[in-house]
Amino acid sequence: MANVRSLIENPIIDTIYGKIVDLELELTRLSKTFKSKHPKILQINSELTRSRKRLDQEIQKEFENLKSERKVLVAREKTLEKTVSEFESDALDSSTKELKYTILQRNVTTSQNLYDLMVSRVKESNILQTSDTSNIRLVEKAVIPIAPVSPNKKRNLLLSMIVGIICGAGLAFFLEYLDQTVRTEEDIALHFNIPVLSVIPEVET
Repeated sequence: MANVRSLIENPIIDTIYGKIVDLELELTRLSKTFKSKHPKILQINSELTRSRKRLDQEIQKEFENLKSERKVLVAREKTLEKTVSEFESDALDSSTKELKYTILQRNVTTSQNLYDLMVSRVKESNILQTSDTSNIRLVEKAVIPIAPVSPNKKRNLLLSMIVGIICGAGLAFFLEYLDQTVRTEEDIALHFNIPVLSVIPEVET
């Protein structure tokens, strides 16, 4: 009974339940003094029977009310699930439409840019075709050269010969300057600062 009262909040049931508890306590107290056939005990038993029957009736009513409320809540839950499903479907459809719109808008922008570019190119071509070219005059007729402008082989060969001769002579003088080889008596005397003795050749008789 305590579990049922914890699930059902009804002041009538609480009152009847409290009355039953009081009657049971009173019956316990009187049973210690009187026998089971005593009028007071019979009266309390009768009140207990009526109270318990009424309590069962009230509990049954509450169960019926709870069943009805449960049905209402289940119906509301189904309605909410259907509404949420419709909202999700609409949101998905909106996202798909928005994506398609973005793609179409991008294609339109690209096509517009290409069109503008083509129009500008066509206008430039028309301007070049219709422009006045009367201010152009021929200054000098182009002449095809007989020989290549560069390289000038003859001049390069002459310059290379002159530069080779100069470098060769300079190198010869530089090597001669670096050469310290002693070959004659004059070289020895010059190198060691020794006077040179005149040698008179003998005359044959």
